[in-house]
Amino acid sequence: MYSLDYSVLGPNSTQVLKESFCLAIPKNHKLVSLDEIDLYELRDEPFISLTSDLPLYTSTLQLCKQAGFIPKINLESNNPSIMIDFIKRSMGIAIIPEKKWRIKNQTKIKKIKIKNPIAFRYINIQKTSQNYIPTSVALFEDFVVSYFSQL
Repeated sequence: MYSLDYSVLGPNSTQVLKESFCLAIPKNHKLVSLDEIDLYELRDEPFISLTSDLPLYTSTLQLCKQAGFIPKINLESNNPSIMIDFIKRSMGIAIIPEKKWRIKNQTKIKKIKIKNPIAFRYINIQKTSQNYIPTSVALFEDFVVSYFSQL
């Protein structure tokens, strides 16, 4: 389960990740000297996003709307690696998850903290029942919790 605004935890769920968003820009961008930014300052910038069928697209729209503008999404891809390549090639900027997206070759991209609006994404495991839980399900849940705790 994925949520932008809040963690939806029910009696049969476990939060495995709470992660902030950041801005990814090419190292030759005019804002590269900044460590944090108000998203509204980016209202005239060309954005890159995942395609509209993926949650990051909706998150980008929601965050920009909260900041007071509609982003100019010039490029979309259904593949995060291609999206990152677009940024490296100075084809635009993007809002990305801060930890989960490990970017190879950090010399070409800088991550900048978004100070306004502050937003997190939450990833939870939702089980259908608290009754009998097969060992394989319990082991899988332990693995997922362990994996995300190491990010």
